[in-house]
Amino acid sequence: MDFLNIVIQIFAFFGITPENTPKYILFGVIFFIGFQWILNKKIEPLDATIKKMESFVVRLCGALESGGEISKIQLYQSGSPLNLTDKGKNELTNIGFIEGINTNLDYLLSLIDKFKPASAFDVEKISIAVINYAINDSEVKIFKTVEDYIYSHPEYNNPEYFKAAGIYLRDKYFERHPNLLPPN
Repeated sequence: MDFLNIVIQIFAFFGITPENTPKYILFGVIFFIGFQWILNKKIEPLDATIKKMESFVVRLCGALESGGEISKIQLYQSGSPLNLTDKGKNELTNIGFIEGINTNLDYLLSLIDKFKPASAFDVEKISIAVINYAINDSEVKIFKTVEDYIYSHPEYNNPEYFKAAGIYLRDKYFERHPNLLPPN
């Protein structure tokens, strides 16, 4: 996998796409990652910073879309692990994510397996990335009904919905691989 694909997957993981993010933000992030790459510094220590940035960018996008109102969509409960709320399950059902995931479950789980997750946290990160990949894949249209719904209802074009779908997929993965769940 080349550097550009890695960067694109990282952006997709955080819901950052050219369609929903101003170009100057993308340029800044690409410049920062490229600068780190050139200096041969490890990118792993940036994980905590990137998580904080993700939260900020999601809230900022929500504020911009709502005309200044910063609100959090309660699709899942924060904490460890993240769990879908009843509202989250209903929203994913209405949008079509649950039907799309259940219909294409074997394919989506095989994409997760390709990354060989070693922990529950790996499964969660990869599941969200797989949802972002599948929704943006122009060759395999497994979420065509979701795309149509979001096109007709642009308020649902929000990374929080993709993250919630990733949480649902993560739970489906754990049903088949309970050995990766940490002990209670």
